[in-house]
Amino acid sequence: MNLAMSANARCRIVLFSGGSASNALAVRLESLEAEIVHVIAVFDNGGSTGELRRISPWPMPAIGDIRNRLTALAASATASQCAVKELFDVRFSAGKSAKQLREQLNSYTNPDHHALAELPFDVQTEILQALAFSVKVLPQDFSLHDLSLGNLLIFGRMLQTGDYLESITWAQRLLHIKSQVLPVTLDSVHLGALCEGGQWIRGQSALTDETYTLPGKVERICFLEHESTHAFAATAVLCPAVVHALETADAFVVGFGSFLTSILPHFAVRGVGAAFSTRRIPKFFLCNPTVDKETVQFTVGSMLETIASYARSDLPLANNDGPIITHVLHFGSDQKTRIPMGNISGFHGQYFDISGISDSTMMSNRASEVIAEALRLPAPKSSSHGHPGRARLVAFLDLDATLFDYSKVRIDATAAALRGMVSNPEGIGHDLFELLRYSLTDLLVNLGFHDLRRTWDSPEVLLFACMLDSEFSRAALVALSELSQESVSSEDDVSLAHRILSFQRARKIRREARAVFDSVAELRLRWNSQLADRSRVFREYVESSANLAPGARELITQLKDARAELHVVSEGDSAIQRFKFNSLGLAELFQTCVVTDVTCGVLSILDELFQLFKDTEIQQVPSFVIELYDVLAPYTIKSPAFFSKLLHSIVDTSPGTLQQRVQSPRFLTPQEWQ
Repeated sequence: MNLAMSANARCRIVLFSGGSASNALAVRLESLEAEIVHVIAVFDNGGSTGELRRISPWPMPAIGDIRNRLTALAASATASQCAVKELFDVRFSAGKSAKQLREQLNSYTNPDHHALAELPFDVQTEILQALAFSVKVLPQDFSLHDLSLGNLLIFGRMLQTGDYLESITWAQRLLHIKSQVLPVTLDSVHLGALCEGGQWIRGQSALTDETYTLPGKVERICFLEHESTHAFAATAVLCPAVVHALETADAFVVGFGSFLTSILPHFAVRGVGAAFSTRRIPKFFLCNPTVDKETVQFTVGSMLETIASYARSDLPLANNDGPIITHVLHFGSDQKTRIPMGNISGFHGQYFDISGISDSTMMSNRASEVIAEALRLPAPKSSSHGHPGRARLVAFLDLDATLFDYSKVRIDATAAALRGMVSNPEGIGHDLFELLRYSLTDLLVNLGFHDLRRTWDSPEVLLFACMLDSEFSRAALVALSELSQESVSSEDDVSLAHRILSFQRARKIRREARAVFDSVAELRLRWNSQLADRSRVFREYVESSANLAPGARELITQLKDARAELHVVSEGDSAIQRFKFNSLGLAELFQTCVVTDVTCGVLSILDELFQLFKDTEIQQVPSFVIELYDVLAPYTIKSPAFFSKLLHSIVDTSPGTLQQRVQSPRFLTPQEWQ
């Protein structure tokens, strides 16, 4: 095999893979000085991708694993790129009612939705059009539970253009992906598995379902026209774009992935086996590190034999003399859990015994190094997670405390918005800032107002400012503030007991708060027509006046010179933090804005527990409820618990952004920590 590349040619590597198992490898291969073509198995019939296949007006391949790979490769260097990636990553909750999910879906069709706010107008328009096409065909009883919004967007684009492949190219363009991501076939077929004894398994989801035990050894994988019957066999041929990629490739890589559903189905597609049989190029097989239900019947040797058997059935015998696989990478943490080697005496390529590794990032790093060395490519660039054992500097800066003197900007922006509404805008802006401390805003929330610390650009804040321009209403607001300060709890007290007692105490003083309610209602009638414009003045002032705190830019420069990963940490909902983030132009300086409120996704759980017990005497609340709430609540503020989760997320090798790992309920096991 001639591995030498011309001076101007880039090595082209075709990666055959299926689900998320290969995402870390796919991202890692992108660091090679090579052109990567990602070929994805598209036979899944489970989850939302299966439901969309069933309601599609014409037959289509699966889109879930395509979308999974696209989001893994998506660019996130700018705010708009992050916003598109987040949209494609949205998954509807499995715990909400059908009505709530339908309302959530409909909210994404509104151009004013916060998730669309960061997008350029043309991108926003394209996304809304695609979503409109998909929503239009969804039956009323279509289950939105666990639905991927990214699947829905690609599906809608396909309905809009009538072109499955174009819909993938469209998503690839929106997500700023340079490499090609292609389906192995454009034929809409389903997986079938014939087991010993003659029993059939129909559909990929049945094969991968962990709760379903295979009835026996799988003797054959094939394609079916319908997922409901094995009576009609089907043929799948290569996607034309994949044909070109295989003809011009300098190497093939197969894996990682489930053997029966992500690896072998590629070789059942007409044209793949022929390419593996006839091309005299390096062909790598990456073996999964552990035995599972799909590999329990195999050894490495028998997997190689099975791949060769499927590949050679694609060509006449006269053309079947070439090696199907030339390099085998046999991973596994230990001999007990890894797939056995078996008999590989008939394999005449290079065998790499890579034991002691089962972590997906470490496997991907090692695999890319072996591939690069075999293809005589420069050593792979350092990945975002670094190599094991290499020092890695990660810096987190507090948005409000370190980077941004928000107090002054907020006072000045409030004054700008109040001009013409009150007699002394500057003085009232300062007084309002001093007045709306935690104790009062907490009390106002329990009285039914918005959290004014988090909705500083809202009309309600301006109404409270106007109250300070009247001696009577100012006195009422100051009196309410003094009542709020009688509580001994602090802002750091996020216990269920504090929240319930604060709520019940607020309910008891509603009579004392009546003057405040009346003043707000009166002022709303007076200024209602101008409030929206005044809020806009506030936001525009912040956008034009926000500056990094003195010394912050120098600190950022020093950290970047030290090759540090830079992230922002802040409290508050993500829409508000994104506004601050963009006002300061931080998108080009920082990789992520981590928002404490959404850590582990616990906020909805806490709110649900509070709603259940807010009217209950604290002594009557079950102790296990209090314990659960008090364990989870510290993850929503900058507490030791939150920073512990943040540290876990830094070293976690799961796919996705740091923010996504922070939001996930996953923690590392002691073995992973090691």
